[in-house]
Amino acid sequence: MRVLVEEMKSQMRTFRREIHRVPRSRRRIFVQGDDGVPRLDWMKMKIDPLMLPPAMHFLLQPLLTYSGFRDTLLPRIVAVRKPKNRIHFLESEDTLLFRGLRLFGLEDVASMRVHMMPCKTASQLRNRINNLRARRAPQNPVKEYCLRTITPITLEEEEILRVGTEVFGDEFRQMNQNFLVNRPLLALTHWSPRPQNA
Repeated sequence: MRVLVEEMKSQMRTFRREIHRVPRSRRRIFVQGDDGVPRLDWMKMKIDPLMLPPAMHFLLQPLLTYSGFRDTLLPRIVAVRKPKNRIHFLESEDTLLFRGLRLFGLEDVASMRVHMMPCKTASQLRNRINNLRARRAPQNPVKEYCLRTITPITLEEEEILRVGTEVFGDEFRQMNQNFLVNRPLLALTHWSPRPQNA
C-alpha cells in the first residue's frame, strides 16, 4: 500500500507540473517554397487533453464499476494559456491623469508621466487616455475634457492659420508650435479655410 501511495504522489506531481505548462499550439518547420528554396513556416499542433494519472484510475475504479456511473462524466482536462497580465488603473490614477491633461494637454504625455505618474510609462498613459475617451467608454472627466467645447477661431487666428497652411501645408503640429501655441491641436485639425470670394 505504501508503494502505491508513493507512486500516486509522484504521478500527481508530474500531473501538476504538466497542467501548469503552457501548451505549444504551433511550431516552426522548414517548408519547400515554390521556387525550391526552403523557408520557415508555422505549423499548427494539436493540443491533446491531459489524462488523469494511472494511480487515479486505480482509486476511481470502484466508481467506474458502479452501475449508475456514466463514462461521459469523466473529466476532460485541457491545458489552456494563462491570460496576459493587463495593467489596471485605479480611480485615483484616473483623477491624476485628468489633472495632467488639464496642465499639460493631450500632446505632452512625457511631462505628464514625469510630474504626475512616474510609475507608468508614456505609452501606458497614452493608451489609457485613448480608452477613456473612446466612444464606448462611460462618461468620465477625461472624456468630457477631450470633448469640451472649444471657442471658435477668431478672424485674426484664421488669417494666421491661412498663412501657416501656405507655408507648412497640412503639418498642423508645426503650425501649432510656431504660431498658435495656446490652441489645442484638435481644434487646428478640424479647421478648414473658407473659400475666397471671387
